[in-house]
Amino acid sequence: EADSAWLLWEEFRTLCNHHAKLTPALQMTADLPCEAILERWKAEQVKCLIIPTSIFTCDLHGRPLLSPRHQQFVQQCLFYKAQVMLAGPAEEAARYQAYRGHIEDIKAAM
Repeated sequence: EADSAWLLWEEFRTLCNHHAKLTPALQMTADLPCEAILERWKAEQVKCLIIPTSIFTCDLHGRPLLSPRHQQFVQQCLFYKAQVMLAGPAEEAARYQAYRGHIEDIKAAM
């Protein structure tokens, strides 16, 4: 079921009496769920968005690129002040330096 992660989160949050300092961290997947489920997560004020380097494709110049839908969700999370963490092999870190700069540019423009 596509919303099982959100339902698990809701159950956990309920067990913690909806504590205000309890916020979710999400790890993006190559296949994002439907827009209704993404809307549920945006309502939770995600504080950390983990983006595995494995979900990136490459543009014509070999630079890492997320799908437009992924890019839109990242921007929406940044609007709500989420931190972004790229997760992947350490030896690939330099390859994603420009993307990290792009994230910082988006945050600065908000």
